[in-house]
Amino acid sequence: MPLMTSSFLAEAKAPCVVVGGEVDVSNAQELRESLEAALRRVDRHESLVVDLLGVDLLACAGAREIRRFCARCLEAGVVMTIRARAGGTVAEVLRVAGLADLLG
Repeated sequence: MPLMTSSFLAEAKAPCVVVGGEVDVSNAQELRESLEAALRRVDRHESLVVDLLGVDLLACAGAREIRRFCARCLEAGVVMTIRARAGGTVAEVLRVAGLADLLG
């Protein structure tokens, strides 16, 4: 099972958290920490992209962290967008989790 990887790209058009590999209960806390670190680096009313194109598996623990992070972004006044493969498993998990409107 590949470990989850994440990185923060500040030089992109919008700041971007790039996540790859498998996100499950074993590394959901790591995902939370990466997302929170990214949120601390953006300003209110700025956009933040969470790029899940490299994610092979998004288990419910990972989806829960994405959903929680969406609420944190709303509280902070940050506009969050999620990138995932259209029609892919990750996009379907996000849809079931009620996050389809954030897919961009």
